[in-house]
Amino acid sequence: MNNFVFVALLAIFVYIMLTKSSFEIESGIFIYQKPSTVYKAISSMDIIERFQPYVVSTKKIGSEKSADGIITEFHTIEEHVPTVFNFTLPVIFDTKMEFTKPDSILNFHYSVWYGTVVGHVTWGVEPRSGHRGPGAYLSYHARISSPWVTKSFTEASAKEAQNTILTRMRIAMEKL
Repeated sequence: MNNFVFVALLAIFVYIMLTKSSFEIESGIFIYQKPSTVYKAISSMDIIERFQPYVVSTKKIGSEKSADGIITEFHTIEEHVPTVFNFTLPVIFDTKMEFTKPDSILNFHYSVWYGTVVGHVTWGVEPRSGHRGPGAYLSYHARISSPWVTKSFTEASAKEAQNTILTRMRIAMEKL
């Protein structure tokens, strides 16, 4: 009987630790640049590799075009995410970029560790005017699911990376 209780409690503990927990991140930034230039930049994996603080490499696997004309590209992304005591955790992302609405909306889906962490990101680009003239507002919305036990780490890493990438992108794109 004691073994059964132990196994049952262990199963409940593992279930709780691995239950999916989701969070969302919304942010955006104004960039003094044409919306088409901003969209072109976020549509390129080069921008991810240049501005995402943890990315080490990207590799295009293939692409396809759906019956309704949406182009989808498949990539792998390798990141080295910092953890405690200056250690880094190598992570491989399987990604899918959907060019849903050219010059306006880009959907980006990814999974890590065989689907234990899953993210759905929507980048939006819209024309706006700023104090110094016309530009583009780049919006970012992400919904990320990860096991409960890793939620705090995943959320902190994602938020830090997102703030960094938006700032770096604005600085680089305004120099174009």
